[in-house]
Amino acid sequence: MTRPTRLLYGIVFVTAAALAIICGLITIAVTHLKAAHTTQKDPSGGWTLNRLTIDTSVVVIAEATSIDLNSQIAKFTLTFGGTDDLASNTSTVQSNLFESNQAINVTFGTQAFIFKKGTPLNNAVVTVPITGDISIYPFDSYSIFIPVFATIGDKAQPVTVVVALYGNPSGFNAAYSFQEGDSVDATGFAVVSRSRTTKVFAILISLLMWALTICGSLLSVVLWVADKKVEPPYIIFTTALLFAMPSVRSAMPGAPPIGALIDQIVMVWCMSLLSMAEVGYFFRFISSAKPSFKLLKEVETA
Repeated sequence: MTRPTRLLYGIVFVTAAALAIICGLITIAVTHLKAAHTTQKDPSGGWTLNRLTIDTSVVVIAEATSIDLNSQIAKFTLTFGGTDDLASNTSTVQSNLFESNQAINVTFGTQAFIFKKGTPLNNAVVTVPITGDISIYPFDSYSIFIPVFATIGDKAQPVTVVVALYGNPSGFNAAYSFQEGDSVDATGFAVVSRSRTTKVFAILISLLMWALTICGSLLSVVLWVADKKVEPPYIIFTTALLFAMPSVRSAMPGAPPIGALIDQIVMVWCMSLLSMAEVGYFFRFISSAKPSFKLLKEVETA
């Protein structure tokens, strides 16, 4: 096969492969992003209050500290307080913790906290379930539903609860809101999405994986078009790239389990192209290394 013919076949192959990959990526991305949850833009993660009141109230300040996607939970640190008419007048305050003049029961999410009369309202750590789809990383988002209510006294009389939600867990942005209504209870909501830094790094690493794959694949095509002999260093280089792809992927911040959208758009394609280049190298190397029939006949004659 002449060099111009090889060049023409190489151009046709590269163009067809590029079009097939682009069409496949667009199809996968559109399919997944259509099913993604809509997230609020420009989440601030700042203090969000459900109400401002001067009535008798129990105050709960909740800071989101971490997100565990494997267990599908969010962790909050709670600080409790109350209005002046609930403060204890006879106790000796030895800390900055609020002390109540009557029993207080607070329920945050699914966990209840019971404080006896005259005892400090100690800080607490609580976990709340989250819902979301990690498969569309790094554009995944999660919803958190947080019901909060409180009672006071031995008869468990409902009391107005003031809730403040804030905090951006590491690697995430959070937007908080509350259900509107006149109820003394509070119903909080949070939409948590990946931070801009996480998205940028994930995209850059994905582009890096594609760049390495394109370089390795083009090297294979160029060597074939130019009819160059395949040397072992070419095989070693492509093999190293092939086995390095999972390690490069794991360098993404908060990388999801295998099978996510990032694998369908990047990982599978990159490893497939490098594997094809590797097979081509081995085929050409073995073909060029086999002894010729002429040499075998000379050996037999001798």
